[in-house]
Amino acid sequence: MKAFLDFRCSVIERRARFKLSQAKDRSHIVEGIIVGLDNLDGVIDRIRKASSHATASADLRKEFNLSEKQAEAIMDINLRRLTLLERNKFVEEGKSLMEQISKLEELLLSKKLIFQKFENDI
Repeated sequence: MKAFLDFRCSVIERRARFKLSQAKDRSHIVEGIIVGLDNLDGVIDRIRKASSHATASADLRKEFNLSEKQAEAIMDINLRRLTLLERNKFVEEGKSLMEQISKLEELLLSKKLIFQKFENDI
């Protein structure tokens, strides 16, 4: 029985770590997109003036202190997503991701919460 409990707890921990990693990655991207939307004129100007995709990405990273993933995400955005409504959706997504990250980190730090999660899953 103890082996089963240990196994289930390890599964819950692995799943939480995986979800935490995904949430952190997405949060990082969303933060970059919000920076890009807040500086939309500058982003468009740099993309227009760039001689290549790589140059545009490098310029965005340098000018707005973005990671490569964030710069690529900004360059991949469709024009229709540049509205204020879409920006607000990204802000809400960012808040939701931060809450999710907080809960997952709390879960991973507490064996008691892991056991509660196990009980709720049954």
